Amino acid sequence: MGGIGNQLFQYAFGRALSTNTDSNLYIDKSWFQYNHGDIYSKSRTFNLDKYKTNFKNINLFNKVIFYCIKRTIEKKYIFEKKYFDNTRYITKYRGYWQSFKYFATIENEIRQEIKIINKSKEYLKIEREFENKNYICLHVRRGDYLENTRIADYHGVIQLNYYLEGIKYLEQNFGKLEKMIFSDDIEWCRKNLLLDSSYNLFKKRDNFSDYEELTIMAKCKFFIIANSSFSWWAAYLSGTQGSKIVAPKSWFKDSNVLSQDLIPPDWICLENSFS
Repeated sequence: MGGIGNQLFQYAFGRALSTNTDSNLYIDKSWFQYNHGDIYSKSRTFNLDKYKTNFKNINLFNKVIFYCIKRTIEKKYIFEKKYFDNTRYITKYRGYWQSFKYFATIENEIRQEIKIINKSKEYLKIEREFENKNYICLHVRRGDYLENTRIADYHGVIQLNYYLEGIKYLEQNFGKLEKMIFSDDIEWCRKNLLLDSSYNLFKKRDNFSDYEELTIMAKCKFFIIANSSFSWWAAYLSGTQGSKIVAPKSWFKDSNVLSQDLIPPDWICLENSFS
């Protein structure tokens, strides 16, 4: 369920379970067949099959069995080892599983599998443009975090100062760098982040998919990510030697939501505020 960032967390969690237990991973894609009537499901498509992922689909033969299995539901957004302790029998999991700790033991395998199978000509062209470029990837997420009051109060939109401090930190340590801005609100970025000629806007083509954009973002060397699983995964998949990743210290505007197991220890967490 969810966008490609959420799907990747769910896949990585399941992949780690299947590896640890030497068993098959099955993925139920039925969530994408329905209109859930909320912003979380808006324009979402299943994209895990676009990568070199290793899973099986729930088919008509095993669907009845699948729906009879008792479901294990994630209760919190923190790492809980108990989900790996009780895997003797067939188990069904539902949740977001947003912690790198769940799949830390298969980190290399995950990076190898999250690679596009069939690269379009458009993708290859853009990919070549990113070769040998030590871009800072700035990801600004606004659109769906602004469209609904409940969502805005829960996630929150990170204010401009966080990005400026992130740029300052990286350039103090690595010198003047070119920046590539990825966003669902290009006009806001044009007005607030085009500070000089070292800033570039990534203009997403109409036929360019989210999973392609995420993988292009991963070609950058430095990252200033939003409070978004989309840019979290771009940074995680980069694997560039000497790269540095800046992340917001507060991931959710709602301070009651725990997220202490989300950010790897080698990432740089900067203070941030929400609008």
